[in-house]
Amino acid sequence: MPAPPAQITSSAERSIHLEPITIPEKLGAGLLMFATLAVGLYPKFLLDRIQPAVEAMRFLK
Repeated sequence: MPAPPAQITSSAERSIHLEPITIPEKLGAGLLMFATLAVGLYPKFLLDRIQPAVEAMRFLK
């Protein structure tokens, strides 16, 4: 009796068990999304804080 053929599976077909996302991870992701959205919609908030350092570096040349 011949042996049954071996099953070949790729790494994409293998089942990977992932733990559910935790509350601190959700909060961290939410904070990053909020900060990205806030800077994207209102960049003046960030640019006003960066501007003095940029001006100081222009005089170093």
